[in-house]
Amino acid sequence: MRLTLVLPLLLTLGLGCGFLRGEGDELPLDEGCQPILGLQSRSVRTTLGTATVQADVPPFARSLMLSARSEPGTYLFVERVLAPDGSVVASSSDWQSQTEFLSSALLVLGEEANLNWPVRDIDPALTGGEWTFELTVLSSSGQYLDDEPIRTTLFINRDVDEGEGCLSAQVLMSPATAADPALDEAVRQAVARWQEVYAQAGVQVSARFGTAEALPETLDHPYLGSDLYETIKSEAQDEELVMVIGESVAGASTGILGEAGGIPGSLAPARRAVVGVGWLLHAGADGSFDDTDIDGLGETMAHEIGHYVGLFHPIELDSSGRPSGYTDALTDTPDCDSSTDCLNALGTNLMYPYRTCYDANCTRQDLLTAQQEAVIRGYTGSR
Repeated sequence: MRLTLVLPLLLTLGLGCGFLRGEGDELPLDEGCQPILGLQSRSVRTTLGTATVQADVPPFARSLMLSARSEPGTYLFVERVLAPDGSVVASSSDWQSQTEFLSSALLVLGEEANLNWPVRDIDPALTGGEWTFELTVLSSSGQYLDDEPIRTTLFINRDVDEGEGCLSAQVLMSPATAADPALDEAVRQAVARWQEVYAQAGVQVSARFGTAEALPETLDHPYLGSDLYETIKSEAQDEELVMVIGESVAGASTGILGEAGGIPGSLAPARRAVVGVGWLLHAGADGSFDDTDIDGLGETMAHEIGHYVGLFHPIELDSSGRPSGYTDALTDTPDCDSSTDCLNALGTNLMYPYRTCYDANCTRQDLLTAQQEAVIRGYTGSR
C-alpha cells in the first residue's frame, strides 16, 4: 500500500453481473515471452486442519506459484514447502514470529494464499521432481478445521532467462475516468512511467487499456476483495495482471494512493486478484496533472504492482512515522533507526511506504536494489 504523507501508515500486507470490458489499445508482448504452464487446478480437503498438495515440477521450470483458497471467514496459509529430496525449503514457523516479511502465504491473514517460489534469488532454487505443499486452515478463533475444502491452482514459469522478464497487464478505468480525456491521457502517461521504472530492472511491461462499466469511482479495497474483482480477473487474458483505476481507493479521506490484493497476488481469478490505484490524490490541489503528478501516479502503479509480484516495504513505519521494527526479508535494503534516517536511506526507493515527492524539484521514488529487481523478475507471472 502506498499512502500520502498526511495520514499515518496502516500496516497492510498487500494488506460478476454488469461487467463489460473494452478491449481498448493493446501493446503486443515481445515474441520472446514464454507462456506460463497451468499444471494443476484441483480441490483438496483438510485432515485435522492440514491438506497436502503434490506437484510434479518439470526440470525446465524456473519458478512456480501455488494459488489456494479456502472458504470465506477461514484462515489459510502454507505451513511447509518440501523439495523433491524431502528438504524443507520454507516453513511458516520460521516466519510467523519474525520481524521480516518473506511472503504473505506463510502468514495467517485470510482465506487466500499465493506462494511464489523461489521468492528471492538467495532461496533454494526450483528443481525438477515432486514438490509437496502443506496447507493449513484455521477458524477465526484459531482452531484447526477438519474436512475443509481448498481450491488450488499451480502455475509454472519455464523461462530460463533470469536476467530479464516481461509482465502483461490490463489497465481498466472506471467509466467516468475513461470518459475524461485529460484523465485518460494522464493514466496512459503514468503507465509509460511505470514501464520506464520496470525497464531499469530488465522487465518489459506490456499494457492494454479498457473500461470496466461496473467499476465505481470509489474503489473497494483490493486487499479485502470483491466479487467484481474476481469477475474482472476471470475476464482478463491468461497470465495478465489487472490494475483498476478510479477516483480513489475506499474514499480520498483514507489517504491511500493505491493498494495491492496480496504480496504476492494471484495469477488465478480470485476476489483479491487486482491492484487498485486512485487518481485524485495524485492530481494535487488543482485536480489536474502536471509532469510531476504523472510521475507520481506512475510510480504508485509500479509500487503497487511491486507488492503484487512479491515486494514488501523495505521498512514499516508506525503511526508517528517512526520505524516499527518490521522490514522486508531482503538483505540489501538498508536498515534505519529513525524517521529521518529512514527517509534519507530509503525515501527514493520505489517501495518506501509513503509518497514523498510532490514538487517539480524533488527526487523521484523509483530506485530498486538488486534483490528487489530479482524478486520482480522471479515472479512466476514475469516471463
